[in-house]
Amino acid sequence: MHRTARNFAEIKPNLLFRKAKMARKSAEKYVAKKIQVPELQGEALFGLHSVLEAIRSGKRDFHSVFLKKAVENRADSDARIKEILSRIDELGIQKTLLTDDQLDRLTEFQLHNGICMDASALQFSNFEPKTVSIFVDKVLDPGNLGAIGRSAWYFGADGLGLVKGRGPKSITPAMIKSSCGALEHLPVQQFLNFNEFRDKIKAAGGELVATCDPGAAEKAGISAKSLDQWTPEKPVGIVLGDEGVGISRGILNLCDTVISISPVRKDGSNVTSLNVSVVAGILLHHISLQNRTN
Repeated sequence: MHRTARNFAEIKPNLLFRKAKMARKSAEKYVAKKIQVPELQGEALFGLHSVLEAIRSGKRDFHSVFLKKAVENRADSDARIKEILSRIDELGIQKTLLTDDQLDRLTEFQLHNGICMDASALQFSNFEPKTVSIFVDKVLDPGNLGAIGRSAWYFGADGLGLVKGRGPKSITPAMIKSSCGALEHLPVQQFLNFNEFRDKIKAAGGELVATCDPGAAEKAGISAKSLDQWTPEKPVGIVLGDEGVGISRGILNLCDTVISISPVRKDGSNVTSLNVSVVAGILLHHISLQNRTN
């Protein structure tokens, strides 16, 4: 099968331009070059951690694995590669050696680390709130979603929730890569609306905690607490919004507490808020510390 990139705008530009420069071609001509690649039965899951954690979690069906010879040669010095190769042998998964160009096309110019798994899609799954859960409102960037999932799994969160139509349609390989494989383990649940997530947290005796940057909170007339003024005493549902517009006012009004993280610098700057995944990490760490202290 010959493959060219489906859409020039959909592929990773930095990697594409670097590859094109190495080949001494324009990006357009490099993309148009026909490369023979295998036909996939599922989706292209790429990256060492993504493939390893997918195998460990056992939530997918695996059809075949593709890797560079150089990656296979590093098995003796890299425990991750050694485990992947051992497990695919145990599971009877077909292994095929490909070139760097073939892997680039198979993964549509993602940072694949020399390995790609043909696997079934990861499905949404339900979770039960016990300590802390996260809800994302219109957060679409796979890098941010993956980073939130990574922090959530690291700090022992119960799951990640989103509303159908206000988040990603599926758990994509790019999200898995950004999460360092954590989303292969952390349940991600699709809700019909925010009220369904809210009811789930409330049924567990929990508290809905939203985040809002200081300037937006003041402008909207919202009474927000600083992090040191808030102590979690029951299960928490953290609500995070898109960096551009934030959490919708309708959802914000349904939350019990609004937290604002103020900047240390007081001089004028265009940097008035934090990346949404950084906010998630700060709140999760705060909750983790409080739970351990209590």
